[in-house]
Amino acid sequence: MKDLGEACYVLGIKICRDSKRRTLALSQATYIDKILERFSMENSKNRKLPSRYEITLCKDQCPKTSQKEEDMRKYSYALAVESLLYVMLCTRFDICYIVWIVSRYKFNSGLEDWIAIKHILKYLPRMIDLMLVYFGGDFNSIGYTDFDFQLDKNSQKSTSGPQNKAMSWDVEFTP
Repeated sequence: MKDLGEACYVLGIKICRDSKRRTLALSQATYIDKILERFSMENSKNRKLPSRYEITLCKDQCPKTSQKEEDMRKYSYALAVESLLYVMLCTRFDICYIVWIVSRYKFNSGLEDWIAIKHILKYLPRMIDLMLVYFGGDFNSIGYTDFDFQLDKNSQKSTSGPQNKAMSWDVEFTP
C-alpha cells in the first residue's frame, strides 16, 4: 500500500482543511456544477429560496394518461432527484425539505414536479460556495425544527422535522 497524502476529494466532495483554525470543510461546488450542466441549467436565473412559497405537489398532478406519461419521459426526473438527494445528504441541508417533497414523486412525476426540481436547481448556484464546516474543540448543540400544519394535499397530515436527535435530516408525517 502507498501513502498518497491527505485526501483532497472523496466521491465528488472537496475536502478543505485549515489546521490553524482547526476546521474541516466539505464542498460539492464541482458536483453541483456538473448537475447544472447535465440538466442545462448552468445559465439559468438564480432563485433566492430552494422552493416556491406556494408549492403544492400532490398525486392529482401526476400523469393520468399514457400520453402525459410519455411526455414526462423526456425529463430525467429520477436522475435529478437522485442527484439532489446526494447533494442534500452530504453537504447541503438547506434543500432537505423540498428534496424530500419532490422525491415522493420520483416514479410518477408530473409537470409541476419537474418545475419544482428546476426551481431547486436554480437555487443551487446562488449558494454554490456554501460548505459544511466541522470545527475542532468544544461542541455546542443547537436544535431547530419546523412544522407545516396539514399542507400535504394527499394525506392531510402535517410534516415535521426531527426533535431531540444529535443530527438528522428526517422529515416525518404527523397525524
